[in-house]
Amino acid sequence: MMEALKASPLWDPLDKLSAWRDHLTPERISEALAAVFLPPHFLAREELLHAEWPEIVASVYTGHRRLEEQQ
Repeated sequence: MMEALKASPLWDPLDKLSAWRDHLTPERISEALAAVFLPPHFLAREELLHAEWPEIVASVYTGHRRLEEQQ
């Protein structure tokens, strides 16, 4: 999952967030997810504001896969 995200343009905002993975704040998460270009129905940003790193990665990956399947 992580390798697939690293190969996509979605990784850039997550890469910055990964540097803070042990010190995540809702503000940092919000800023990073705002830069992830997925429609809101593919990424529930508000639900992730208090999430841990693995849940954020899984949610972005799942949203990306769902978007690809619809295209």
